[in-house]
Amino acid sequence: NYDLAASLFAERFGRSIRMVRAPEPDALAAEHVDAALQQVGGGRVKVGYSTNGTALALDLLNALRHGEIISIQGDRVSGEVARAPVCFFNREVLLPSGPFVLSLLSETPIFPTFMVRSGRRKYKIVASEPIISHSNGSREERIADAMQRWSQTLEAYARNYWHQWYAFVPIFYTD
Repeated sequence: NYDLAASLFAERFGRSIRMVRAPEPDALAAEHVDAALQQVGGGRVKVGYSTNGTALALDLLNALRHGEIISIQGDRVSGEVARAPVCFFNREVLLPSGPFVLSLLSETPIFPTFMVRSGRRKYKIVASEPIISHSNGSREERIADAMQRWSQTLEAYARNYWHQWYAFVPIFYTD
């Protein structure tokens, strides 16, 4: 649960987080999520919606350049966000490319972080090695390299915690 993870992370480390997410399709669900984030996160989690386009991207770039933490869901494409193909479990899938463009432009690494349920009402934060593109190629090649490294990290997480990874949107497409 990325909403819970952002709140717990902010509380645990005493830092604010900007979370980027797709808007809830239902207005009542959106109100519930906003209220829960405010209550659990104590106002430390600020939400930006992926539908806000270029203005959000520039705001996030500025935030990264000032050392702020940004949380972006990267395991599925929702809505009209930028996307690129990667190999995931030996199949081609589309994942959001925005986080990797921001990382490249701001010269900041991506820290893959997951919230794992460890018991009844108990969770732990699992972090992986930071992702920094090691390619010396073009901008597109560097983004593709970083995205493939993310895909491998996500694949390892999904393999180890398959019973906790819920994707209620199709990620594997067939013709």
